[in-house]
Amino acid sequence: MLELSNLSISYGTNKILDNISFSLDENGIYLLKGNNGSGKSTLLNFLSGLIKGCYDSFFWLNEIVEPQKKQWKNKIGLQSNLISPLEEFSVEENFKYLSLIYGIDKNDFLPFISQLYSELFDTEYNDNKNLIIGSLSTGMLRRVEILNALVSNPMILFLDEPFNGLDEKSVVRCKQHLKNLGKSKLILVADHRKETREDLEATVINISNKSLFIDQ
Repeated sequence: MLELSNLSISYGTNKILDNISFSLDENGIYLLKGNNGSGKSTLLNFLSGLIKGCYDSFFWLNEIVEPQKKQWKNKIGLQSNLISPLEEFSVEENFKYLSLIYGIDKNDFLPFISQLYSELFDTEYNDNKNLIIGSLSTGMLRRVEILNALVSNPMILFLDEPFNGLDEKSVVRCKQHLKNLGKSKLILVADHRKETREDLEATVINISNKSLFIDQ
């Protein structure tokens, strides 16, 4: 179970989240809903250690979480505009770099990437692997961001508008993949599409007026 108590986050004098608390099961899919600027991305960025906040306690499976520490980051996968791949890398160089970070033999890693890329996006990996990150369209970049979040087989996934820019066939495939992963992982998704709750069979977390409540 993931448990967070009394989190507040402000940007200057602008308070985004005000003493929010919640508990989430260790597996399943939760859908963050709220208006633009309500704090969905802010919450995901805090949970993944990209930004700081004030809180009383943060636990994962009864162990204290320190969001900025490597021990926590090794447990999570994050797709966010704040951590886009290096623009000068090719798509394949990006994944080779990740294999070094995660200590995975690239001879095992790249076939896995190739297979997953084809499964999710109905496109041959070899057709895109030499493209330069900085030249990619929004949809192509989103593909790389999603795979970057998945490649380490994390216990927890944080995804911030992961379907933006994807073609509809890829959206369907990604949602089905996430549904399968949600049987054994905790997944938090911020997404504005009305159909996503039903498609993912997700529990909705509403963020509004600096507060949070979970649909029962």
